[in-house]
Amino acid sequence: MTNYLIIADYHMAIALDADNNSLLSYSYQDEEVNISSQGILTTVNAELGAMIESYFKIKLSDYGVALYDEAIQLETA
Repeated sequence: MTNYLIIADYHMAIALDADNNSLLSYSYQDEEVNISSQGILTTVNAELGAMIESYFKIKLSDYGVALYDEAIQLETA
C-alpha cells in the first residue's frame, strides 16, 4: 500500500518512490488520489518542501527535487 502525503490546499498527494529515488505527485480531489495523474516532482516551493521533508523524513535534494524561491523569482521577473 502506498503511503501518501495529502496536501488538500494544493489538491495534491505526494508519494515516495524509494525504488526509483523520486517523489511522485498526484491530483487529489474529493478525498481521492487520481493515480492516472502521476507526475515526477522536480520543483516545489518552500512551504511544500518543508511538509514533504518532515513527513517522509528525507532531504529533497536526495530525490532530485529543487526548491523554488518565490521571492527571488519575483525580483527577477
